Amino acid sequence: MKQIIILLSIMSLLFSSCMGFSNTDTTIQLTLQTKMKTMLDEMQTEIKAKQIVVIVIDSKTGEIISLINSNEASSENIAVKYLFEPGSIIKPITLALLLDKGVVKPQDMVNGHNGRFKIGKKVIIDKEKFDYISAEDVIVYSSNVGIVQLAQKLSGTEFHNGLKKFGFSQHSIPSSEKLNIEIYKATCSYGYGMKSNLMQLVQAYNVFNNNGKSILPETPQIIKSSTAKKMKNILIKTVNQGTAKNAKTSGLIIGGKTGSSHIVEKGHYIEKYNTFFIGFVNDLKNNKYTIGVLVSQPKNSNYAAQTAVPVFKKAVDVMLKNGYLIANE
Repeated sequence: MKQIIILLSIMSLLFSSCMGFSNTDTTIQLTLQTKMKTMLDEMQTEIKAKQIVVIVIDSKTGEIISLINSNEASSENIAVKYLFEPGSIIKPITLALLLDKGVVKPQDMVNGHNGRFKIGKKVIIDKEKFDYISAEDVIVYSSNVGIVQLAQKLSGTEFHNGLKKFGFSQHSIPSSEKLNIEIYKATCSYGYGMKSNLMQLVQAYNVFNNNGKSILPETPQIIKSSTAKKMKNILIKTVNQGTAKNAKTSGLIIGGKTGSSHIVEKGHYIEKYNTFFIGFVNDLKNNKYTIGVLVSQPKNSNYAAQTAVPVFKKAVDVMLKNGYLIANE
């Protein structure tokens, strides 16, 4: 029954207009949709993006609270139909699989190789140059060099099956055989060589804000609750100290991860990007939401911290003003 409700909610939003309705209180949801749409229009002008999409779900029930696409002329719903390489958004999921298997601890140290690490013929590069970095700080500061080394501790089968448990389609992730090859495992660990849509990423991150449980009934416990707690704390640290500081809002508990990826056209990467921020926001009144932001082809910046994160912050502000969240005084 729960799965049917969630699917009906998605279908309702897909067949509604960009100012659409959800499957619950229509008047309240329409008010939120209208406010969110106004905010997206303003942010699209400010960021100069081709398109911006925001999804908000109730972390406890999976109910879609809002799904807004800034491009009203779009004939498809980019949140569900548009597949892309998710980039660094996948790093927390990679680390969660490692923590859950017990092969890595948050404070384990990884050689940062001063920002350059060679696997086969490919050189993995970090924007920041680290000597050594903890496993949790690999996420906080988004180290490619760190995550590719940690990921080698997973077998191809463990990695493949773990991604499937988190809700990614078997046809959109590398096979177990490919993931046994060092370079494929490396690139997949930071979100290249696989495909996702925004809805899948929001549902995957919701696991961290829901005690390791999925909102769908097929495999309800994705990771141990203790693993989810560790990942939740790491994502909160990412907002408080790392790449997503601009997502902070006083009086609320916020965690999440930035990401960006090259866009592919005709089988080749082009100099255009998608940027993302997937995170959660909780208050002390037990309101808990997971929010996904996709900014497509921003012109002002290719960094999520300057594009997707401000949109997330504005979405939280809208929810605060409309009573969905109560900030602690």
